[in-house]
Order: sequence, then structure tokens, then C-alpha cells
Amino acid sequence: VRITGYAYQSDDPVTFEVNAETFVRGAEQPNLGYFSFQPGKPQTVELETWLDDRYMIQVKPWGIADADFAIKKNGVANYKGRGLAVQHIEVEGPITREFPTQGHRLLFEGLNRVIDPSSNPKWG
Repeated sequence: VRITGYAYQSDDPVTFEVNAETFVRGAEQPNLGYFSFQPGKPQTVELETWLDDRYMIQVKPWGIADADFAIKKNGVANYKGRGLAVQHIEVEGPITREFPTQGHRLLFEGLNRVIDPSSNPKWG
């Protein structure tokens, strides 16, 4: 897992934790590590872990909260406090055990897919 970002609107580093989270009731929610991003240029942290089915990556900055919902009410563009800017998260490895997955097959199997030239003139 690679996470790229930086400390936003802050003179100090912003510390964050990375967790594997799932909505499966009673399942373990492991902490994968603690990191910090410096202000300025984007940096990348990398960690090696195994994510089971139905798990997602959660990035939680420390000491930053939106208790009065100012960001939700006014939008992130109007936020004046310090923050953690995450540019992207990359996950490497086998994402699914099968491809196409059962869901893909249910949706798309048997469809006659053709390009519609009217939607893109260069294909016509």
C-alpha cells in the first residue's frame, strides 16, 4: 500500500494512522501503522500488508476534527485550518480472485457491445 500526500495549511508535520477497516460485524479492524507527512512537496509512505475480502484502507489524521461540521456546511475550499492532503492511495496485488468477477458476468455476459460512432466521431 502506498499513500501519497502532504501536510496542508500547516507549518508542522501532520501525523496519521492507517487502518484496515470493514463493515463486517465483529471482524478485526487492524492498525497498519503510524506515519506523518511534512508540509510542502508530496511524500509517499509505503507499507506491506494483506487485506482480506471486504476490507478497505482508512487514513485518520491526528488532532484534526470538524466538530461543528464547518467543512460539511461551507465546503473544503473555505476551510482555513490545518489538514492532511491525500493525493492518492495505491494498492498492489491481486485485487480479486477471479476476473471477470461474478458481478461483472451477471451484468455484462451476453451483451452485444458495439461502439456507437455518433458518440465519438473519430470512431466513425
